[in-house]
Amino acid sequence: MANGSTVNFDSPQIGWRNLYLHIPFCAGKCGYCAFYSESCSSLTLRKEYLQKIAGFLERVHFTREVDTVYIGGGTPDLLTYPELEFLFSAIEKYVPQSSDCEISCELNPECLTASKLALLNERVTRLSLGVQSFDPLVRKKLMRRCRDEHLRNALKLLEKRQVKHFNIDLIYGVSDVEFAVFANDMQQAWDCGIDHLSCYALTAEENSRLGLAAPVADDASAADWWLRIGDFLSSRGLERYEISNYALPNCGCRHNLNVWCGETLLGVGASAAGFDGCDRYTFPASVDGFIAGEAPEIDRVTPQLRMLEIFAVNLRTTAGWQKSVWDKLYPATWDTLLDFCCRQSRINPQWWQIRSDKIALSEDGLLFWDDAAMEIIDWDGLL
Repeated sequence: MANGSTVNFDSPQIGWRNLYLHIPFCAGKCGYCAFYSESCSSLTLRKEYLQKIAGFLERVHFTREVDTVYIGGGTPDLLTYPELEFLFSAIEKYVPQSSDCEISCELNPECLTASKLALLNERVTRLSLGVQSFDPLVRKKLMRRCRDEHLRNALKLLEKRQVKHFNIDLIYGVSDVEFAVFANDMQQAWDCGIDHLSCYALTAEENSRLGLAAPVADDASAADWWLRIGDFLSSRGLERYEISNYALPNCGCRHNLNVWCGETLLGVGASAAGFDGCDRYTFPASVDGFIAGEAPEIDRVTPQLRMLEIFAVNLRTTAGWQKSVWDKLYPATWDTLLDFCCRQSRINPQWWQIRSDKIALSEDGLLFWDDAAMEIIDWDGLL
């Protein structure tokens, strides 16, 4: 599995802490989606793909228990019950897990059944339902296939969930949609008993079906909505802990939190990305390519650039960086980064919250995270 031009997945030095499995099969492509997926798949193709994932996991050298497992897509619950059972059995057999391992699985309403939920109740700790909007007219704008009856049936089933954590995904910032419509979406999600909500701003993705013609609201409206969303959810106890994510206390997605702060990530599957502690990699966006064993593309950069990238990414969170946490990753670099951020704060003081032992972005800063991150990544200071 390992050579000079690819990731050494069986290296005992890596110590994989988080696992992501990409299930790239969908019943159809939603208009806003730019993730890799295949809308036509056969039982034979899915069997070969899942067997390849199982074989891959069997060969990985795990030197420690993983802390999180995340199954995303695509549409993981498009898999049949036997296919899901095979996947979870492979995870259980080949992946050592901590006693409190967070196991997440994404769901689409139209694919969920009672038997699949029963299996998920036994195997996962966190479910994430892709609703995007409870309003059928908004879903139509987004070219979302899910019909009202699919959504009602899925939510009825999920009343019987036994998993600890439940997230719903919503999309805001759709042109010609009033905030009251999205407020109703958030209220309906809250009424479903969620402890986590992801609210993503619609973006025009060139590789999506809607492409650059996506019905995106103007930037000023989206920013205003983002602030109002935070206020609305805070009044219900869901606090923003990352630009697009809100949760009750201690209910944030541990997988994402781990990855944002630079922990190792074993990504497996077509288009899956990972991080071995030094280099990032991405598998080709091809089911056939993954089955054939095509090697991932390596994103190999200098250690300083990788350090700055990790520092910038975790500033997406409201917690930002604590000196004690950063020192474990990059000892003796905090003071230099602190000095740089202090200089940046003199340019945009409204963006930063800085103490000697903490660096974070303010609410205004999170709105301009892209700009702040670019300043950090482009910095050519010597450390």
